[in-house]
Formats: sequence, C-alpha cells, structure tokens
Amino acid sequence: AFFALHPLRVESVAWAAERKDVLSMFFGMAIVYTYALYNHTLKRSFYFLCIILFAFSLMSKPLLVTLPFILLLLDYWPLERLEKVLPSPAANRYTIIRKLIWEKIPFFILAIASSMITRWTLTLNKDDLFTSLENLPYLLRILNAIVSYVSYLRKIFWPFNLAVFYPIEYPFPLWQILIGILILFLVTVVVLLTIKKYPFLFVGWSWYVGTMVPMIGLVTVSSPAMGDRYTYLPSIGIAIMLAWGIPILFQQKNTRKIILFPAAIIIFIILMLLTRQQCGYWKNSTTLFSHALRVTKENALSRSNLGLALFEEGRIQEAIDNYSRAISLKPDFPDFYIDRGYAFSELGQYQLAINDFSEAIRLNPDYAEIYYYYRGNTFAKMG
Repeated sequence: AFFALHPLRVESVAWAAERKDVLSMFFGMAIVYTYALYNHTLKRSFYFLCIILFAFSLMSKPLLVTLPFILLLLDYWPLERLEKVLPSPAANRYTIIRKLIWEKIPFFILAIASSMITRWTLTLNKDDLFTSLENLPYLLRILNAIVSYVSYLRKIFWPFNLAVFYPIEYPFPLWQILIGILILFLVTVVVLLTIKKYPFLFVGWSWYVGTMVPMIGLVTVSSPAMGDRYTYLPSIGIAIMLAWGIPILFQQKNTRKIILFPAAIIIFIILMLLTRQQCGYWKNSTTLFSHALRVTKENALSRSNLGLALFEEGRIQEAIDNYSRAISLKPDFPDFYIDRGYAFSELGQYQLAINDFSEAIRLNPDYAEIYYYYRGNTFAKMG
C-alpha cells in the first residue's frame, strides 16, 4: 500500500507517454511471481516463461535491466535458495552458487543487449539541451549520484515539492555531499551487520541502490538530475524494508492493533491526499510546468515548455515572455529562438521573427528546417 499510494507513482501513471513504465513494471512483477513458482516447482516451463516476460518488459521499456541482480537477491531472501548450501562443504557451496548465476545467463544476455540498443538509440537522437549531465566530469556525476540517492530517500519519506523536471544544481554544497555520504555509509553498515538476523533489510537496500544505478546519472545520456518516474522500481526496495522491518518494532499483537494499524491507516490517507493533489498538477501542460517552476530552481526547459503550453492556448504574448526567459537562461540553444520566432510570426511581427530564425541558424547552420519552414515561410508572408 505504501508503494502503490505514494505520490512518486503519479508521474509514471498520470503521464500518458510513460505508460511504458507501467507496462514494463507489470511484466517485471509477473516475472517475480513466475520465478517464485519456478523455485517452488522447478518446472522448466516457468523458467522459460520468466525469460519471455523479461523480453516483454525490456521491449516496453528497459526499466528492468537490473532484473538478473534482483533475482539473485530473491534467491537469497525470501526464496532462501542459498540456505541449503550454507552447511555444505565449500566445493558444493560454490557449485550451487555458480549454478544459480549460470541460471541467470539468459537474463544477463537480454539485459546487456537491451542496454546497448538503448544507449545507441538515445545517442543518435540526443538533444543538446539534454546532454549536460553526460558531459559532466565523472567525479561530478558520482557526486550527483550520491546527492540523488539521498534526495530520492527524502522524497520517499517526505513527498512534497515533486516536479516533472529537476534541473542539475552544481556545484553541490559540501554539506549536502557529506551528509549524503554519511547516510549511505551508515545505512549500508547497519544492513550488513544485521544481514543474518534481518536479511530483508539487506535485500531491500540492495534492491534500492542496485536498481537505481542505470538512472542515477553514472551512465546516463540525458540531463535531468532526477525524475520521479526513476523511483518506480527502486522504491520497492524501501517498501520491502518497511513492510518487514516495522512490525519487528511491535512484537505484541495488541500493540500492533492499538498503534501500528491506526498509524498505517493515517499514513495511507495522507499519501492518498498528497497523490490526489499531485495528480491535479497533471491536468494540463500549463499547470504542470507552472508548478515545476514554483517548486524547483528556475530552468530553461520548464520555461520553454510552459511557453509552448501557453502558445497552444492562444496566450501568445505570455508564451513569448517565457521563451525570452528561457533564452536568457540558455542563450545558445537554437530551439528557443525558433519557438519565439514562430510566436512573433503568429502575431504578425515578422521582422522580430526573422531575427530569431536568423539567430537560430547562426547557432545551428545545419538545421535545414529553419531555412525553408520558418524563415522561408516568414519571408513569404512579408512578400
């Protein structure tokens, strides 16, 4: 319930274009269930069904490229496929561990192939506005990952000021980096020290940290420092830690009825209200990007998208104002000049439109569409 009702789920569900998140996760959860059946029955049909479902999941979206590692975690707990090898001689233990890893080879092959295709496709279609994170030195990308890991945790437990786009804010404050390192270190140490007594903490934390790796900025091809949709799969790890961990604090059955159950109901009601409010921001693009600008640092992308939304509503002068603000924030991006020039053209201010189109051509002289569609058509309107 904590996972399902959380406001961080809104982006993947309310954003129609992100239905691929939901579809990929559907197949992913089907894999987990089928894998449990395979573990229980050892029927090869369930094993091959897992592979087929994994292919479907990756074709929906490469969200679950880390699935082979998830399955290995599930082998440890709760399926406890490793438990039977612990009292065995070392040779047998390593043999069974190798067998479990070998069992995941088809999944690894599919995951690697999907990652390579995704990387190649996004590299072909990358936009200059979305490559700033990739162009950062690797050290800064590591620091961004540390800050993002902790920021996502904060949003999981304090889901306020959620936005469709979070711009990169560097240089990062030293205190933020140190606190991030300290939190990650302390949680990891506690999880490792309690691994035998509370294996679910190790599995949940490893799930969160591991599944976030492809989306944390270390191997990215896009610029958003963070995205609510990126928590769709990793949040399950934190939900596992909470679902199995919190009841340990309330051993007495009566205490659970008196304290835990009412507290859970209150928390879920609050999450429902926050989620309902967050859904409201997705009513239309104007509302969405206006909200993003209110709760995040001023950024060119949100300004430009707000301008596009206002233009579609016929509020052309307001759109021009937002395009101008976007240009002031990122003056070397030609698309902002194209958008503003097109808006000037709609108002009949052709010379201002020509000026913007010419500036876009100066920034990107190989962009053929600016010549014939934008500047050419504007010259034709001018006679």
